[in-house]
Amino acid sequence: MRTLKFYGASDDLFYIEGTTKDEPDEIGCFEKVVTVWVGNEDEGLFVTGMYAPNNSSACWMVGISQFDEDMPLPDWKMSWDVDGYSVELTIEVPDDIAVADYTKKDDV
Repeated sequence: MRTLKFYGASDDLFYIEGTTKDEPDEIGCFEKVVTVWVGNEDEGLFVTGMYAPNNSSACWMVGISQFDEDMPLPDWKMSWDVDGYSVELTIEVPDDIAVADYTKKDDV
């Protein structure tokens, strides 16, 4: 098992800790919704992040959803915390789980 952590910083950066790199992965996302695919061919979920959704606050939203309506969420340990103005999502995943940026560059 390994630990993945998802959170936002500033108003335009979304971070993923726990991939194979020593530094967190960084996704530039000014005024865009971030979508990250976390899974393998058998199980997984999407993690989304957005700064100030609907200009309602100066905080980050981080959430999850299943891949498809008939595919349940995996039974992975998940926890939430808040650090300053970003929710931090921590997920314990099996070692064979991949992480990929699915963010569409034209989202607003």
